[in-house]
Amino acid sequence: MQEKNAFFLRVSRNNCIFTSMIEQVMDIQTAIKNLRIQMDSMQLHLDSSHEEICKLNRNNQRVEKENHALRQENKELKERRSKYEQPSKDSNNSSTPLSKENLKSEVIRRTNSLREKPDRPVGGQQGHEGHMRKMVATPDKIVEHTSCFCTNCGRDLSDIESTLEYTTQKIDIPLTSPIISEHRYRAKICNCGCCNRSYAPKKKGGNDVTFGKNIQVLV
Repeated sequence: MQEKNAFFLRVSRNNCIFTSMIEQVMDIQTAIKNLRIQMDSMQLHLDSSHEEICKLNRNNQRVEKENHALRQENKELKERRSKYEQPSKDSNNSSTPLSKENLKSEVIRRTNSLREKPDRPVGGQQGHEGHMRKMVATPDKIVEHTSCFCTNCGRDLSDIESTLEYTTQKIDIPLTSPIISEHRYRAKICNCGCCNRSYAPKKKGGNDVTFGKNIQVLV
């Protein structure tokens, strides 16, 4: 064992082989070298796999962003399509009463005409003589429009006589004022003691002020 070239006994099934220590050391170094080569190859394979995984993760994130954007766009398109395909309910297409209609549906219902659009252009036709409202000779009220001060220098113009440039007339409906009539109910007692009334007796708890037929019809 102490000599440099001492021999060791390697036992197998059928025979015994003597091997020197140097040969065993060489075998171990060769094995270690092969292991290092394998480890380097495995490290290269791991680096390549890690790079491929990172690339796949980046592609996956990009696909997820595109998928989210497409889902959002699809949702908006569905909302727009449902808005056009399913009009809001009103008194024409549902049992919704007129009092429950929204303002837009009410305006469309009031302004929508059942007449078909004519082929002729809108307005007066060619060769048609135009007609305008005619002014009356005796208006109910005359309103004078004149300047009291000069818009340039501010001078008082009350002593300067004005000249008539043009005249227009405005047609309007007078303001209505309520007519309050007081009803006094009188009774007459006959000599026989009978109390005569030409009206129905007053209801207990009733309001002393009521609305007439014209206001009721207007409401």
